[in-house]
Amino acid sequence: MNKEIFKLSLLLFLLYSALIALNVHDLNQESEGLNKKLFIPPPEQIKLMTFGYHENLADSLWLRWVQNPEECGKEKISRTVFEDNFQGYKEENKGKQDLSLGFDREKRKVCDKGWSFLMLDAVTNLAPKFRYSYLVGTTILSVLVEDHEGAALLYDKALKNFPDDWKLFYGAAYHFMFELDDIERAAKYLRRAGDLGAPHWVYSLASKLYTKSGQVFLGITSLKQYKVYLEKTGETKKIKEIDERISQLESQLRK
Repeated sequence: MNKEIFKLSLLLFLLYSALIALNVHDLNQESEGLNKKLFIPPPEQIKLMTFGYHENLADSLWLRWVQNPEECGKEKISRTVFEDNFQGYKEENKGKQDLSLGFDREKRKVCDKGWSFLMLDAVTNLAPKFRYSYLVGTTILSVLVEDHEGAALLYDKALKNFPDDWKLFYGAAYHFMFELDDIERAAKYLRRAGDLGAPHWVYSLASKLYTKSGQVFLGITSLKQYKVYLEKTGETKKIKEIDERISQLESQLRK
């Protein structure tokens, strides 16, 4: 390797390592404004700076991410702007859902490929077979961060690296159904999940996604699975929001 390139790569690596250390050190600062300034995602060329220690750096970035998994790192945009700008959102899908399941979705702000996504993207670029980062990261991006494009991109990467993992396909079905209104893709992922060993009822559910009961059932089961994860990790403050969403869906079934 050219000595100058080596020196430059080493310098960039050390500088970013210092930023990570500074970020972690200042997490306990009371100033919220200061903390926001320190949410710095890794550079796209981070893989060139690891000198072969890709997974070691991935572990460090993962440990940093789990401290603030819900952080967008920048100002959120309106749902309308998101739909207008995101090429993966199909306008022809809009309104195909049998009922509104978005939990006042139009009133919520959307994160546009923010800090949480960029950190997960870097982690999975460095360690593409880090399955747990996909399982947890995609759900948090979709449900809590409201980074729907980021979640879609991470799901695409997850399904490419784990084409035989039915849980990832099931989670992707929830995201594309509820946040991107893409019923066709959601049904496709549910059928694939069934082929890979998911409970047999997913086949029936895939055919019912155009109905009220099918959409509600997908939402309830997905959110309950996520609630189990939150209970295991002790993230009790987030469970209230999930319970509210589940309650809203269950009330739809009683109408």
